Amino acid sequence: MRGFVVLSCFLVLCAAVDYEADRKLLIDVSLRRSIGYELQLTPNEIEADDIFLSLKYAELDEGFVNPKKFLVAQHFYEVRHNITESEVFKFIKKVPKGTALHAHDLFMVSGDFFFNMTYKYADNLYVLDNPPNDIRVGFFNAGEQPSSWVLISSARENSSTFDVRLRSQLTLVVWNPKLVYNDTDDVWNRFRSTFPSTIPLITYQPIFKDCFYQALKELYEDNVKYLEFRGLFPQLYDLNNTAYDKDTLMQLYIDTTQEFINDFPDFWGTRFIYGPSRNVNQSVVQQYIDDFLELQAKFPDFVVGFDLTDQEDKGRPLADFIPQLQQLQNKTNFFFHAGESDWFGEPTDENLFDAILLGTKRIGHGFALIKYTLLMEMVKEKGIAIELSPISNLIGILVNEARNHPGTYYIANNLPVVICHDDPTIWGTKGVNYDWYVAFMGMTHRDNGLGTLKQLAINSIQYSAMTDDQKSVAMNKWQADWDQFIQEVLAEDNQLVIV
Repeated sequence: MRGFVVLSCFLVLCAAVDYEADRKLLIDVSLRRSIGYELQLTPNEIEADDIFLSLKYAELDEGFVNPKKFLVAQHFYEVRHNITESEVFKFIKKVPKGTALHAHDLFMVSGDFFFNMTYKYADNLYVLDNPPNDIRVGFFNAGEQPSSWVLISSARENSSTFDVRLRSQLTLVVWNPKLVYNDTDDVWNRFRSTFPSTIPLITYQPIFKDCFYQALKELYEDNVKYLEFRGLFPQLYDLNNTAYDKDTLMQLYIDTTQEFINDFPDFWGTRFIYGPSRNVNQSVVQQYIDDFLELQAKFPDFVVGFDLTDQEDKGRPLADFIPQLQQLQNKTNFFFHAGESDWFGEPTDENLFDAILLGTKRIGHGFALIKYTLLMEMVKEKGIAIELSPISNLIGILVNEARNHPGTYYIANNLPVVICHDDPTIWGTKGVNYDWYVAFMGMTHRDNGLGTLKQLAINSIQYSAMTDDQKSVAMNKWQADWDQFIQEVLAEDNQLVIV
């Protein structure tokens, strides 16, 4: 059908009867390839789309005249507070987004909430402060802390800059990002440098539980009703020397999810994808697989897939572990990170070949996919979703701004794309709204509107690890939320007109 449309367009152009008509047809046929453009919108949706596009056009027009005012053309850290004032951002926040399918267990909550845990649990939080930028933290019973460590409250009293310095060690946020981060390795090195502060905080069991619940709440506030997240098996601890094994960790996730559903009954649930480090040898990957199979057998409704994570350029490629990974084929879902790199023809971007051959259901990032036309065709034909994480790629300096991101091609050619938020704690974001905004304003055609948002939300359900029956139920619930959203958009617009 696509070939027929292109051929028809070509024949019309060759006829050269009406240049303006031919030009319009060519643009229209090109645009119809993009995500969501061919959705048949209802009259109410068309009216809401007009409202939404007017907001988009206003922001684009201002940015076209003065590029310095176009927010997605700037470094995220320079404009993140301005983005929240965007009318497009405010509109997108209200959109029922379905699911979030790519986040990492230790860093899913907003940086502000995470930092505030150092106040909520200050009574047993001890620190070793080595100015200017080495603060070690940990929870201890009084008298059991290491020598020279003091309560965090004392450290705050002794240094007026302590909180500023501690906060800077918990995220990558800086005021002069272009001077601090020169390349992807700089970003990854800074990421790892946060671990002496972030890991002892997030693995303290009370904080871990609070942050998981809050991460669900922040997604819910962005109108996300379901989460699939990559997880390690972090060693949790508390003041009672409780042993937290893998089973206990899974149960904590399940119980906390149920608590959240009790508080917010229209939330659909969570699922776990085991995603340990790829920077290991084959025997360790074999142990990963043994652990995974044991865990999946115990929690078959919760543990739904396998991945290998960490920096691809510095870690080992999937090709090193094919015999081990083949043991999981037909036993679980693969959701491989692949192509999170700007290299071409290196082991990193060749992970894309192995991910597809192994039968991955989704590809994490897929940044380098654009360089392989055949693989893009296979991804589209097989329905392998690309987990697009715009802010992660921008902060990671894979690309300088959203308009140059490969996601523009994926969206323009209706590849299976879902929008994800990756590590909001570290990026200094909150929920998924920033990523949806950056993707929409930086990676879509001027005339892509509500249909694109709608299809992205549908994609998030379609390409989840839910069963077909669960997807059907979720789609019905999402459709009800969507219909209500459209009614609210129209009602709010009518109210503005009346006023």
